[in-house]
Order: sequence, then C-alpha cells, then structure tokens
Amino acid sequence: MGAVMHNPLVFLADFILPLVVALMFCLRWGPNRGILFAVIPALVGVFLLFFFQVSPGVNPDGSGRVASAFGYMTSESIMWIASFLVGAAIGSVIWKLRRPEGK
Repeated sequence: MGAVMHNPLVFLADFILPLVVALMFCLRWGPNRGILFAVIPALVGVFLLFFFQVSPGVNPDGSGRVASAFGYMTSESIMWIASFLVGAAIGSVIWKLRRPEGK
C-alpha cells in the first residue's frame, strides 16, 4: 500500500482506471453486459499502467518487464478488483434509476 501513495501510475491502476471503466460501461450497457464488456479493457488498462511503471530492462532476478508487470498486477489485484466492482455497482445503480421500469 505504501507504493500507491508514492507512484501515480500505481494509484491510477489500482483505484481510478478500473472504477471509471466499470462505471462507464455499466452506465452505457447496463449491469450484465456492462461488466462483461468492461473486463477486457480494465485488465488491459491495469496491465499497461503497471507495465509503464516497471523500469525497463531486466530485473536483478532475471525476469523481464512483462513478468514484473504481471507480478505487480497479481499482487495488487485485491485493490483494483475491488475498485472495479465498486464502479460496476455504482454504474448499475445509476443505470437502474435512470430507466423508467427501474423505479
């Protein structure tokens, strides 16, 4: 959690991007299709932000940049998955309230 406060890309990948992607897709397509359509863009966006956060070259343990980014993505998954689900829940509630039969 300490790295989140010192690195803006980690903050974006953990909290902002998954929430916004899930919120926008659920507002556009509703709760069911919105979550299904938002999973791939959220995964790709989180991976790319972690990829850009990792230093280029080979790490001391011999792993490359992609492996390091995937490692960060899996270790920080509890935060960005929770953020995705919060965005999906907020988008679903707003979508239901905006529809006449949702009231």
